[in-house]
Amino acid sequence: MNTTEDNANYLQDSIDDAIIELLCVVKSQRELKPIFRKHQGEKWNSYFEELLALHTEYQRFPTSELSKSTKLAGWIKRQRCHYKRFQSGRESAMTPERIEKLESIGFVWDKQEALWQQRAAELLSFKKASGHCCVPRDYQEYPKLANWVKCQKRQYKLYQQGLVPNFSKERIRQLDAIGFQWNAQKSFDDANLVNQASYSLKVTSYFEAKGSPLEDHLFAVMD
Repeated sequence: MNTTEDNANYLQDSIDDAIIELLCVVKSQRELKPIFRKHQGEKWNSYFEELLALHTEYQRFPTSELSKSTKLAGWIKRQRCHYKRFQSGRESAMTPERIEKLESIGFVWDKQEALWQQRAAELLSFKKASGHCCVPRDYQEYPKLANWVKCQKRQYKLYQQGLVPNFSKERIRQLDAIGFQWNAQKSFDDANLVNQASYSLKVTSYFEAKGSPLEDHLFAVMD
């Protein structure tokens, strides 16, 4: 994370994690004796069903869509907190059964990984719409995507130099599957080719709609 925005987001995430961890400790001391009360179990199932509905709709873990439900987003943060406590052997509301249910719908325990997967999903959506992965800086639908793409190329370059060991082969494989261009110039050239092809198709369609092929107009200009 080498940009000011990335650093600010990372700092905010760290603060959020610390707050959630503290709340989990307080909550465990107040409510987890016994660990489960009937209404707590029902509430957990209600949130899970809400998350399951989103997963069914988008066919993936709906990271970017969670902003529409602040309560569900907060519940997910608590699950990550309880999972961390469960993994370290501390008192927690997390159970193996709940872990299994959450993982069955692709629940992402690591928040940074969840954000990465969100951006990858946005890039795939952009690729389907545009035919390339050269995201413009002013792309309104996903304002942070262009900077993320640039960051992936920078991280990949450092990975090749052995300086970023946590840039996993799985991430490289996932981006390759989308059609990600690691070389900036190649990415730019691909975008130009797609745009030129799209323009040519529009011009051809325009003249065909008028009842005469494009070639007739070209020969008329040459004559």
